Amino acid sequence: MIAKTKWIAGVVAMLTVVGILVGPAWGGQAGKGPLKVFILAGQSNMQGAGQIKANPKRNGGKGSLQYIVRAAKTAEMTRHVVDKNGDWIVRDDVWIWYFDRKGGLTAGYGSNETTIGPEFQFGHAMGQAFDNQVLLIKIAWGGKSLQKDFRPPSSGGQVGPYYTEMLKHVKDVLGNIKKHFPDYDGKGYELAGFGWHQGWNDRVNQAANDEYEKNLVNFIRDVRKALGVKDLPFVIAETGMSGHKEKHPRALSLMKAQAAVAKYEEFKGNAAFVGTKDFFRPKEESPSGQAYHWNSNALTYFLIGDGMAKAMISLIEGPDTVATAGHPDTQAAGWSDLLKPDLSNAIYPKGVWSVTDGVMTATKDINLWSKKQYEDFMIDLEFKTDKGTNSGVIVHCSDTKRWIPNSVEIQIADDYAAKWAKSPKTWQCGAIFGHLAASKQRLVKKPGKWNRYTITCKGKVITVVLNGQKVTEMDMSKWTSAKVNPAGDKIPPWLNKPKAALPLKGHVGFQGKHAGAPIYFRNIRIKEL
Repeated sequence: MIAKTKWIAGVVAMLTVVGILVGPAWGGQAGKGPLKVFILAGQSNMQGAGQIKANPKRNGGKGSLQYIVRAAKTAEMTRHVVDKNGDWIVRDDVWIWYFDRKGGLTAGYGSNETTIGPEFQFGHAMGQAFDNQVLLIKIAWGGKSLQKDFRPPSSGGQVGPYYTEMLKHVKDVLGNIKKHFPDYDGKGYELAGFGWHQGWNDRVNQAANDEYEKNLVNFIRDVRKALGVKDLPFVIAETGMSGHKEKHPRALSLMKAQAAVAKYEEFKGNAAFVGTKDFFRPKEESPSGQAYHWNSNALTYFLIGDGMAKAMISLIEGPDTVATAGHPDTQAAGWSDLLKPDLSNAIYPKGVWSVTDGVMTATKDINLWSKKQYEDFMIDLEFKTDKGTNSGVIVHCSDTKRWIPNSVEIQIADDYAAKWAKSPKTWQCGAIFGHLAASKQRLVKKPGKWNRYTITCKGKVITVVLNGQKVTEMDMSKWTSAKVNPAGDKIPPWLNKPKAALPLKGHVGFQGKHAGAPIYFRNIRIKEL
């Protein structure tokens, strides 16, 4: 914000991977090569047991895909998987090959045509993330161990027959893409990543458990060598089937081994571990009580796929991706969308803001506010700048007509643009505008990349986390002057009210197209404290 600017707020559906849930349309261009190829492998939980059809006799249908696309808490995050008639969308920009099934990605590529696995949301997220045609090669069999069935050559002993079979299928599909997918344009492919979700058969055997870390390290090395991609991005999804209540020592040991592999120095920046315990849903909220298959809960498989997608995109694109570490799980209890998809619970002039594919932006520099006022709360969101963007998030706004002195702004700016790079540090991204600079500058990504904010307002203290790092903490009670900050620097004259005097209950807002440059928001979630 600068001088007499005006503000706007966003609303969002989840995008993810980082973050990366998508809206009802997709950014990919169907058939455009070279293909982005992702291999998804493992045992029965990679196959997927998430029930599609709601069975009223099983907890009223809870946990089924049909249920979660309709339920108030999950409808927004899953709206991209159905069309206006409520039918499952078939993506033409994401192909999937899974043994005897192949075609455009849709529901029904789980262990059978009545279920989904991680491939479902993983594929949706990849289709949104890349312009190129995406191809998923899914290879999974139930009841298979890494110690024996998938045993890699470097572990010694007999090579696992399913390790050999897995590579055979990958090479067959890549050698006959046109045969499997007639719309392929012949422009080649890029092996872009490998996703792994497996572990049950190793965790029930002590010997297999003991050597799991070694076997997984060798598996990654050998797969990369066999496929000819030195640092092929590799994502490991935790085998966390009983969630945080898991107490069995072998289960805990195996999960610890999976997490440890991603920390190897040789895998830094090219392998990632995705914790899944948060995704567990109890049997009372699920189609079954089959804990080793995540209670057949489609939401769980959806979230696993989303987590894997976020991690994969982060590995592929490097640091210019949405952070997850250092930020809360906004799908946990207590979190909700700040604004409704139709903005019916917001205050703003009609025709200024629009939502497309879950991303909100504005054509003018005009405010949009939450109708509801909040006091103690956390707000978590993603934002993307353009060249020259200057925007922000407003909290504690008690007067929407005279909001500039009667609120607190957490600054958003393209710190790489010359006019903002040369501005005072209290005007740069992560700052409490005009009052307190962020502890780190240029932590915001360059224009066109998504960033993440978590802003906590508790009493008179405002804490800001930007892209996984705490950058600001302001105790408003120390700002007793409207002219000079506690550090001695001058406060911009238009902020002519001491922050210590502001009411703590107020509207939440977002700034729009200020200084001629747009701003984009998505995934805006709030939790009252």
